[in-house]
Amino acid sequence: MRIVIRPSMAADRDLDITKAVVSAVAAELWKNFGGNDVLNWMEAERQVALLLAHPERPLPGRAAEPARPKTPGRARLRTTALRPPLDEIAQPAPSR
Repeated sequence: MRIVIRPSMAADRDLDITKAVVSAVAAELWKNFGGNDVLNWMEAERQVALLLAHPERPLPGRAAEPARPKTPGRARLRTTALRPPLDEIAQPAPSR
């Protein structure tokens, strides 16, 4: 199991971040549950391997959310709702 990334600033160089990711997971396990450093490391390796094997799988204990259809962004709806209709723009303002 290896996690390799290619940073955009050095696209010709691969960076192996496997140890850093496993270390971060092991540190979170220790912070939240305490325990043995070796066992936490082994558990972290197992969890990272599971994430890599099934990235689309929902996490244990959480129900998968159904995919929602895409709707227009709220910002686009808000800006179009604030515009007056074209016939109001074309008419001159009433005189007093």
